[in-house]
Amino acid sequence: MNDHAREVLTKHALLGTKQAFGTLKDVHGGMCAVGVLSYELLGEARLCESAEELKRYRTAYGLDFWKESEIIAANDKLKWDFLTIARKCCTGPHPGSPLGEESQES
Repeated sequence: MNDHAREVLTKHALLGTKQAFGTLKDVHGGMCAVGVLSYELLGEARLCESAEELKRYRTAYGLDFWKESEIIAANDKLKWDFLTIARKCCTGPHPGSPLGEESQES
């Protein structure tokens, strides 16, 4: 995840965007971390509909399948907020990684 993605997640944390779990967006206006990223790039929280959109999404945020999986796990499994995801996800193997130990320590 690159700095642009971290800035988007931080922006939505500061704006008070409600966080959704287990879905891109919920009926209450909440979005998961991946939903927030897609919303900023595509104009709505949705999955990419073409290979071109997916490439643009992944390039814009410095993501690949594994990094997206880490963000999803941090959001849905560990229930990390947007700021924690921005700060701790996709920084390489470390004890706080959702793909490693389930530690929520700083």
